[in-house]
Amino acid sequence: MRIHPRASFESWKEVVRGRSRPFEREDREALSRLAYQLEAMHHHFELYNETKALRAKQMLQEKMLLESTIRTEVLRERELLLDSLGEGVFGVDAQGICYFINPAALRMLGYAEHEIVGCNAHDLIHNRSADDRPLTYDECMVQQTVREHRQHIQEEWLYRKDGSRLFVRMIATPLIKQGQMAGAVVAFSDISAEYEAKEQLQKLHRQLFGLIEGIPLLSE
Repeated sequence: MRIHPRASFESWKEVVRGRSRPFEREDREALSRLAYQLEAMHHHFELYNETKALRAKQMLQEKMLLESTIRTEVLRERELLLDSLGEGVFGVDAQGICYFINPAALRMLGYAEHEIVGCNAHDLIHNRSADDRPLTYDECMVQQTVREHRQHIQEEWLYRKDGSRLFVRMIATPLIKQGQMAGAVVAFSDISAEYEAKEQLQKLHRQLFGLIEGIPLLSE
């Protein structure tokens, strides 16, 4: 029976002799050079991969640094813009917690940023009505904006840190992110001078009407 490697690998055995001449010195030197070149190529390939990985990491770091710089510049420009408006601007989340406020609002209200950011804006600056009674959340226009998903514009009283009050015109705009109510952005301007002028005008009108009512009518 003739044994073939395709039929039985376990039984196959072959001894080859006399197929190659012994290596000469030149052969061994050539093989040594080839081995050295292969090792050098392998080393260069590893260095190439390491360099490529380092470059990719460097490019990623440069990209992150650029994005961070851009975000910083955008935030700085936004702060400058909000401050240059001359109006107070603050934002609240869906629970009414203040998460940002511009310098103009801080100046008008007398607070430092750390004293109001992270606090409930309604409880801090908008908790009483014009007749000094407690203002409920249902009556708060900011809460109404969040609840009703629509903009509200009203003239309201805000209360400063020292307890004095500030008459303002407020615009509360709903803030929606990814289709979900995220809170509201509130802009307000000080109209105390306008309110006082209106009060003085009404006072003069009352005095004038009082004088007119006191003048007797001339008989015919």
